[in-house]
Amino acid sequence: MLSSFPLTQIKRAASSLGYDNLLWQATEELTETAYRDLGFILRDRLHVLVAWDLKLTKKQNLINRFTIRRARSTDIDAVLEIDHMCFEPFWQLDPQGIEEAMLATPRSRYRVIVDKTNYGTILGYSIFGQGAGSGYLQRIAVSPYHQRNGAATSLITDGFTWLRRWRCQKVSVNTQVTNENALALYLELGFKLQRQGLSLYQCSSS
Repeated sequence: MLSSFPLTQIKRAASSLGYDNLLWQATEELTETAYRDLGFILRDRLHVLVAWDLKLTKKQNLINRFTIRRARSTDIDAVLEIDHMCFEPFWQLDPQGIEEAMLATPRSRYRVIVDKTNYGTILGYSIFGQGAGSGYLQRIAVSPYHQRNGAATSLITDGFTWLRRWRCQKVSVNTQVTNENALALYLELGFKLQRQGLSLYQCSSS
């Protein structure tokens, strides 16, 4: 739990580095008043889900013309366009955010799903991470125009297959409590909702 003295030091350091805001992730219960007293506001709440079985049994309905390949540097504009269609501004990534998601774990897998018959049009992307025997679904987004056709399931299946090769025992993912579609998909694919979620707090560095 933060106290006012180290928080003052953290704010000073963040401000000197050019950061305008601080974000703090908390799992403790009954801390909202304490964080508010330190100048934080509640920014969002997240579900935490974990899958222990990495062999998906859900039948895929991926259209034959779609395929998954390694993401290239030239894909970044299309990837970010899809990302921004799927997430509200606070959660949208930029090129640095994509890179940070890939560097968050010792190993990562960054893939796009494309339409082979339409000049390789990118329909969605995923970033999986792996480390210390655990896997992480860092990011996934499918264009709203191409959802519910098996694309997201196929991207997750691809990530699970990769994680099994590294002998991962579980996969974790977070999603906003308001994202009912994502929650339904994860539950359908065997993720289990954890009792304790995450709360994200924000305050100014000044």
